[in-house]
Amino acid sequence: MDYDKKEFVAGKWADKAELYEKRIKSAKIVSETNPETSSFKNEDGTPQIQHVCKAQFPGYDEPLKIALNRATINCLVDDFGRSSKDWQGHDLTVEIDKLPGKKSPLYLIPEGYRRIEDENGYSVIVLEGEAISRTLRELIEGRATGYGLTSPSMISFPNKIEFDYQGWHCWYNPYTDCWGAILSRKGKRPVIIDGKQSKDDFVAAIDAY
Repeated sequence: MDYDKKEFVAGKWADKAELYEKRIKSAKIVSETNPETSSFKNEDGTPQIQHVCKAQFPGYDEPLKIALNRATINCLVDDFGRSSKDWQGHDLTVEIDKLPGKKSPLYLIPEGYRRIEDENGYSVIVLEGEAISRTLRELIEGRATGYGLTSPSMISFPNKIEFDYQGWHCWYNPYTDCWGAILSRKGKRPVIIDGKQSKDDFVAAIDAY
């Protein structure tokens, strides 16, 4: 029987829950990325392949092993090229989704990129300008939150996008990713909601008023 030589990344695996609790926000890839079989199975029973590298996180003495997800790999290829040798040594932003159970996807994001959701709800990492244009387009088409926002009453892009919602005058700043609103009340001080990082939190704050 013939065997192919396989290279494996040695070392300790990163604890993504620990990284999340420590609010780790940056990392550098310090090894090449190699495909390895994982303990998870495909639907046909074959082992899934994971793409493993070592990353240096602030506050840790030694680099830790991580498996790169497809969204991260795609943006690394876009920014640095197809060779994983060229992915090393760059300052990358760390984002971790804390999901129910043991799943906590970890994303490494190069400077100038942003993670957003595509039309199917999957995470993709795109250039900042592309992310802003998608948000602007979705907002104009009334799909940004699914809460029936009207088209913007005025657009002063790229500073902010303004629109009306349930009697509130609202705005979104693409560069700070913050949402805000003001409700004018005759004879009373206006109500202001500002600095909301989440669209859902923003709309919930208005609906709760």
